Amino acid sequence: MNTDNSRTLAQNTNNTNLSAAVRSPFCNTVTGTTCTSGALFTGAGGTISRRTLLTPFPEFGAINTTNNDGETWYQSAQFTLDKRFSKGYGIQLAYTFSKWLQATEYLNAGDERPSKVRSDQDVPHRFSMSYFYELPFGKGQHFGSGVNKWANAVIGGWQIQGTYTYQSGFPITFGNDAFYLGGKIGLEKGQQSLSKWFNTNAFVSIVGGNPTCGAFATANANCATPVDHLRTLPLRFGDVRIDAINNMDVGLRKDIHLREGMKLQFRMEFINALNHPLFPGPVVNPGSGTFGQVSASNQNNYARRAQLMAKFIF
Repeated sequence: MNTDNSRTLAQNTNNTNLSAAVRSPFCNTVTGTTCTSGALFTGAGGTISRRTLLTPFPEFGAINTTNNDGETWYQSAQFTLDKRFSKGYGIQLAYTFSKWLQATEYLNAGDERPSKVRSDQDVPHRFSMSYFYELPFGKGQHFGSGVNKWANAVIGGWQIQGTYTYQSGFPITFGNDAFYLGGKIGLEKGQQSLSKWFNTNAFVSIVGGNPTCGAFATANANCATPVDHLRTLPLRFGDVRIDAINNMDVGLRKDIHLREGMKLQFRMEFINALNHPLFPGPVVNPGSGTFGQVSASNQNNYARRAQLMAKFIF
């Protein structure tokens, strides 16, 4: 087999044809690019990659610029319901349905305009609730309204309060390029797990003869990463997100009235009372053996915490 043909075939198979070095046509014409006569490969000054030769002005190398181009689009519908203090309780509900797009990032350095994609702060759904409820015991309440001050110090002045928040997860950013087959990447809740956070079969593998990236291997990643081509894979997808916020805080308050304008207040509060973990994002590097998995050992929120407080108010 012809050696040059074999080398070209191997480069195409391994997706590295454009990164291969060839003799530079700019030898001895641009400052710092000296070449040895007749030599094909003579070091950094005598060679250039095929990729660089395809750029508009390859003789100048990389040119970095900055600009202030970019746009964002945000639309939302917001609803609130507020039941003010009445008969010992109050509640406030709020819901926001929104969509946030942005064009502030480039897929390729030579792109004319930024790519319009989901914003990294896009949150389609957010629901929040806050409430309080005075237990109906003690003076002036439905039960025990005629008790003495000592009994009232025990059974009266109790209040339950708390907040609850549910918020869609932020979109996952695919910082690394990949060969995308098309179709749905996000998984339904019943299918999603820490070992497979999104549909890795939507991406192509050219390693080991596997058609897709569905199988994982720690020593030999199965998913192919494009090299030296124009990226078309979007940075973010609306159906591929990190874990949603699902948090409830609960508190119990006790007021003991000592005299006019003076009272003791005791609080017991539980932060993340239901102990719901907020998992970090999955691995999005297709060259990793844990592509599509949530492999980080930490969580993005605190585990359940309890705190006690006492205040003298006068």
